[in-house]
Amino acid sequence: MRHATALALAISLLFGGLASASEPLDPRRVVDEVANAIEANYFDVADARTAASALRMEAENGAYDRYSDSEQLAVALTRRLKPIDGHFGVAGPPSEPTPKEEAALHIDYEDQVRRINYGFRSLEILPGNIGYIDLRFFADIDFDAPESPEKLAADAALQTLAHADAVIIDLRDNGGGSPAMAMYLASAFLPPHTDAYMFERDRIGTETSLRPAEPYTRPRIDVPLIILISARSASAAEALPYMLQSAGRATIVGQPSMGAASMARPIATPSGFSVFVPFAVTLSPLTQTNWERSGVQPDIVGPIEEARNHGWALALHNVLDRGAPEAIAIEDRWIIEALEAPDYATPLDPYVGQYGEGRVFVENERLLYRQGQRPPWTLRALSTDMFTVEGEPTQRVRFNRDGQGRISGLNVLWSEGSTSPAALRQD
Repeated sequence: MRHATALALAISLLFGGLASASEPLDPRRVVDEVANAIEANYFDVADARTAASALRMEAENGAYDRYSDSEQLAVALTRRLKPIDGHFGVAGPPSEPTPKEEAALHIDYEDQVRRINYGFRSLEILPGNIGYIDLRFFADIDFDAPESPEKLAADAALQTLAHADAVIIDLRDNGGGSPAMAMYLASAFLPPHTDAYMFERDRIGTETSLRPAEPYTRPRIDVPLIILISARSASAAEALPYMLQSAGRATIVGQPSMGAASMARPIATPSGFSVFVPFAVTLSPLTQTNWERSGVQPDIVGPIEEARNHGWALALHNVLDRGAPEAIAIEDRWIIEALEAPDYATPLDPYVGQYGEGRVFVENERLLYRQGQRPPWTLRALSTDMFTVEGEPTQRVRFNRDGQGRISGLNVLWSEGSTSPAALRQD
């Protein structure tokens, strides 16, 4: 589904029932209409009948008669339906849109997605030549448009990382979007004729492949690939890691994802309510199942705030396992040590002082080193007298001691083997 369509559907959920807002609320009628919408549209026919029958029986027994407010009734129905399928949702008809809500009806989707770079929040080459994509949502790709800006954005991102030794895709803050973009990005890491692409199955058993109409033309089928996920990762942001994990092409790091594997759309009822109903289920041809409710399960579980560093270190380990040249291996080990080393407790005050043109000082319980007018480095202890430079893990600062054990100076070290002249302590 195009993200623009999803946006329009969301708006229809909000404003689809304006004409009915002033009518007296009849809870039993509303519940019957909700049951009809589920029975006629939910992808699992048997479960649809069971859910609809249960709703009608509850209504007949007066379970919803106490609701005189449409929004309260919508909330109650949503709570009732969520345990059946997390995609279910019911919205009541608002009485009148505010000017801000009215403006939402005229949102320029193309301009919105352009301003957020089609979901590609940031691209980086991390130290150690590790490519990193922070992807916040999956914009749709129109393969019939020769200059689709969404596809061009994806191609530009992939080309930026074309020479990276490993790639990290960060989906921790991605709530989904278009499966077309998800499958296109997957094609950048899969063999051209793979059978791994997801497919959708509707309530009558019709299956539709999600294989991209135009796969990426220069796939990197061997590059180490790490995908970061969290409980906020949903829908298309689950399809991509699930598919690549099932195909043995990616290692997943973080926390289990939301568990939303169905395609859903709003259905308007005669009373002006809207029911968000899953109409198809997404499945893997490799597993013949999906991540519904359970979520995508990470290969490496850890706190989501630490997932980037965990993924970064894992990518470097993969590079080392493939037999990197010694100079690269030394650099990668330095970075891994900086990423994985536990906090080393050491008093900071003994290091404070003037070192040549540089000054070492403590600020907010962190040790900093400023050289002249340059921005200061934040130093983190790896061991006694050895510190890594935060943000620059291929650089270190080593403090030297004299024969009496007093700190006498410092050197800056680089992973490629060079060392700065000693800066002698002057106080």
